Amino acid sequence: MAANISRGTLAQTLVLTRCEHSAPIAHPVVLYAVEKVAAGPLAVRSPSLVASVLAVFLMLYFVTIPSIDHKTAALSALMLSVSAVQIRFAQEVREYSLSVLYAALLLYFFMSYVSHREEHNSQAPLYLTLFFAPLIQYGLVLFSFGILAALLILRFTDSKLQVRIAQIMKASVFLVAGGLLSFVLTLRYQWGETPWYLQENYFTLGTGFLHFVRSNLVSAVAILFHLVTSIRARIVSPLAVLAITSFGIVLVCAVLHRYPYGGTRQCLFLAPLLCLLGSASLVQVANRFRGVVSRTVFVAIACIVVVSGIFQICSMKPYSEVEDVQRILLGLQNRFEPGDGVYIYSGAVPAVDFYVKKRDQRFTYGDFHREAPEEYVSEILVGLLPETNRVWLLFSHIYDKEDRRILHDLSSDWEVEQILSADGSALYLARARSAFVHKMPANHDMKYGDTIAAERIPMTGRASDSFWDWNIRNSCRAAC
Repeated sequence: MAANISRGTLAQTLVLTRCEHSAPIAHPVVLYAVEKVAAGPLAVRSPSLVASVLAVFLMLYFVTIPSIDHKTAALSALMLSVSAVQIRFAQEVREYSLSVLYAALLLYFFMSYVSHREEHNSQAPLYLTLFFAPLIQYGLVLFSFGILAALLILRFTDSKLQVRIAQIMKASVFLVAGGLLSFVLTLRYQWGETPWYLQENYFTLGTGFLHFVRSNLVSAVAILFHLVTSIRARIVSPLAVLAITSFGIVLVCAVLHRYPYGGTRQCLFLAPLLCLLGSASLVQVANRFRGVVSRTVFVAIACIVVVSGIFQICSMKPYSEVEDVQRILLGLQNRFEPGDGVYIYSGAVPAVDFYVKKRDQRFTYGDFHREAPEEYVSEILVGLLPETNRVWLLFSHIYDKEDRRILHDLSSDWEVEQILSADGSALYLARARSAFVHKMPANHDMKYGDTIAAERIPMTGRASDSFWDWNIRNSCRAAC
């Protein structure tokens, strides 16, 4: 969907981002620029890949910060590079890899700022990154608030840190200014109800709070360990403080149903912080030993991280296709016969639009009918010619088992058979039973199939729809 949004003019990109997307404007604009050069699958995925690789190298660059040693920087980069989730979104046309890179940049400027004790230390890089954060991903706003809260806490707990209230207020102004710009451009149009697919990432009254946060107990243990060791050493760890404020703010927003919390892509921006914190804690363990033993323990820890990452990759299979629509389209091309009808389920329309740039007049591009799923079959029949007795049904990105509902409703008058199945996608063939006769919907008084009548049919998803018309009409129906 993100690649389709950026294929028109810059003005159309902005409109479709407001209507259909859940992201700020930065990533669609990046895709807009990329698609002016090349618009293939590899081209539109390249920004995510580049962002993921740069994020790993940026974690290595943390060694330039006085408070971060080479072991911590190397281990944090290793953790991020073997993360199955990071690998998966490095291949997807979404903003999450960019958000990880930007979160690492925010974290770098924060750690650099609090590690240099000189009063003349420049705050400009931190101010600028805070300004652009709301334009990259909305979760980065919460991370930015975590940074400001951490600076405020450190102002009163660490006397050696040269942080002034005026500097924190100035940083807040930059963040608010960027937030207002992002709100005006996109967020005010996107704000709405909680998406159905994120319900479990919001705290619900009546469920146990520990049960809700169980997926992040490892993070909590790492934060606690680092905090305890810092207290025992009688130092205030800026990294631990930032982890507490950042995770705490996201958790509070989840309780208030304002932002998801847990192992979900919307929280992927916390990965650099978690990797750096976990690495610092593990390096502390290794440093308790001396000489060869310390180096051996560190190597053992690195090996455990690699093995754990390999097991995670084997389990999650991040390199496999999530929805292999290309294979389905190829199967349809090889089996299609003259006179056949083709119905593209609404969830599959964005993928088909990407791979088949020019809309095929033989296809019926279905609308979203999530509030009235019984309309799907009527939509299929409206798109058929009277003599059609074979209809191909292409499903992908299915919402709440709607494909089963459609196939069940069709089965009374059509013989439905699954022809091809791929990852997250499927192709079915429906054959009209011998006694079945196409019926015109009750609200039409003209002959079914008449080209003049087709212009008056209120049912949507007609092949005559343009890409722009379909997206605008369905913008309020689709869940991003």
